[in-house]
Amino acid sequence: MAHLNRCHCAGFNIANLVAAAALVVLTLTLIITQQGVFGAEEDSETPPLPQTASATSLDDRIQQLIEQLGSEQYATRERAQSELKRLGLTAFDALYEAQNHEDIEISLRAQYLVRSLTVDWANEDDPNEVKRILRGYSDKKEKDRKTRMDQLGKLPEWMGTEALARLARFERSPVLSKQAALLVMSQAPPDDAPRRERLASRIEGTMELSKRPAAQWLRTHAQTLRDPVSTLDAWKGIIADEQRTLEEYPGKTSRDLVLSLLRWQAEFLIKLDREDDAQEVMRQAVTLLQGSREQIIETIDWLMAHEAWTLVDEIATRYSDLFAKDSLLLYRLAESQLKQQKTKEAEAAALKAFEVPNENTLERLEWAYRLHQSRGLVDWAEREYRFVIEKEPLVSAAGLRARQRLAEMLHDHERNQDAAEVYQPVAQAIERDPNVERGVMQAQYDPAGIQSRYHYFLAEHARQQKDYKTQRAELEKAVEYDPTEADALIAMHHSPDADGAFRDKARRLIESASSSFREQIAQQRLQSERLANNDVMRERADYYLAMFNNQFAWLVSNTFGDFKEALRLSQESLTLRPNTGAYLDTLAHCYHAVGDLENAVKYQSLAAEQEPHADQIGRKLAFFKKELEQSKKKPSK
Repeated sequence: MAHLNRCHCAGFNIANLVAAAALVVLTLTLIITQQGVFGAEEDSETPPLPQTASATSLDDRIQQLIEQLGSEQYATRERAQSELKRLGLTAFDALYEAQNHEDIEISLRAQYLVRSLTVDWANEDDPNEVKRILRGYSDKKEKDRKTRMDQLGKLPEWMGTEALARLARFERSPVLSKQAALLVMSQAPPDDAPRRERLASRIEGTMELSKRPAAQWLRTHAQTLRDPVSTLDAWKGIIADEQRTLEEYPGKTSRDLVLSLLRWQAEFLIKLDREDDAQEVMRQAVTLLQGSREQIIETIDWLMAHEAWTLVDEIATRYSDLFAKDSLLLYRLAESQLKQQKTKEAEAAALKAFEVPNENTLERLEWAYRLHQSRGLVDWAEREYRFVIEKEPLVSAAGLRARQRLAEMLHDHERNQDAAEVYQPVAQAIERDPNVERGVMQAQYDPAGIQSRYHYFLAEHARQQKDYKTQRAELEKAVEYDPTEADALIAMHHSPDADGAFRDKARRLIESASSSFREQIAQQRLQSERLANNDVMRERADYYLAMFNNQFAWLVSNTFGDFKEALRLSQESLTLRPNTGAYLDTLAHCYHAVGDLENAVKYQSLAAEQEPHADQIGRKLAFFKKELEQSKKKPSK
């Protein structure tokens, strides 16, 4: 494309000006006549265009009409355009291709017709969630349309598959069209053959006779659902074509898209036990890298998931200069070495990552969170959190966030004294200085919540030491600061050796907190209903509704109350925020509370999948599994 641009510049002369002027006149003519051509019904007296014996099929007829768009006769051009307009989406694929016709008249008229076509992105029988996602799709910019596609791809039970296939067929952007197809291809297929056949038929029905590349991909995917091995050669050809398109017509694809397609092919080959072929495809993907940090990180993550250590090392060697000054890349290399049991090399690389000069505490805070939450690299995350805490003032948004995340991480790993020590300087400063309390509030944190959590961690440390007297004293301090601190209330309910007065107090506080959560749920539900037509505000209201539902369910399922109500509200929280690890954890506890151990294990397993590095979730999963096994051994009554 760069070569063509240079030719255009070098050859710009009077002839070009004349041609350009002609294009302007043609465009203006189209605009002036659009009401007559596109907006009104064609004159009933207009004679039909002649059919020839060689153009009997609809496809041939459409091609004939497209050629007539460039006729020397104005009336012929207009009639052809009107008939193509009436054909609507039936002519979409041919018109889409005609946009690049060498005849400039045909090209311009085709472009206008494609823009004028109205696509009903959502069908009447689509699920409501699909309709919501596709609302206003045509008016969105490309980035927003891609976001909508991603949302469809995440819907369960292939709910968004037909809508994505529709987008693949009619989306004007060639790149987005292919990305929609790739999202369909990337969905896990149904387990049983009849459902796979139904899905394949639905995909084929949406594609019909479309000749777009994305349609070819999806028709091949439909056949793959029926017989994967039979499509191996077809996929090889499709991917080779896309790689050529990247070289020759980069506007019709993208490097990231081709990389995603190669990753999909490698996964496909691995499922068919063709490891050598998959390795070759992985190598092609590595060759396609261009040195983008995000591209390299995404590729390394994928290669590590398949233990392709040699290729990870090749990338690190190829981009050694980039790695040397980029902490995230060094951390990825260190993780790769750690997984290969190269402990010394891994620690050295992680230390280099930490020592790369960077005073941006917000960036390092994000690194720490990813190292812990996404990678399970607790020691390296702790070092980054402590760097942020040291560099930030005692009361700042970044400093408080670092303390919160570090304290919760340490608590999850049962290092409760260390967790309390992280909060201690802030908790003590709040007690001494009202200005600190105001500063905490200005940073959008709750001073009472910090104090409550600090004392809860101290109580947990005392429990670990079997110092139950100190535990109860710290718990009472925790709920004094925040009477709705669910973890502290649960700990009070289960505290060993507690006297009657302490247990009565715990019960009263739990009942009060449960009522408070119910009130918040009612308010948020009403707010969500009022904002039904405002997507942004309603999503925010739904976020809080899910949170209070979860809080109530967590507290009740771990203490006492209406366990069925807790189960229902927990399920609602997951309807509002699907696949949230913490909410799945709560749902498992609710099932445990009602005595359904099968579902307790099922949903705790799902929670562990979403939060694989959360120790508490893992420990509880082991506990539920043990209880389930023991229940199976008991003799039936």
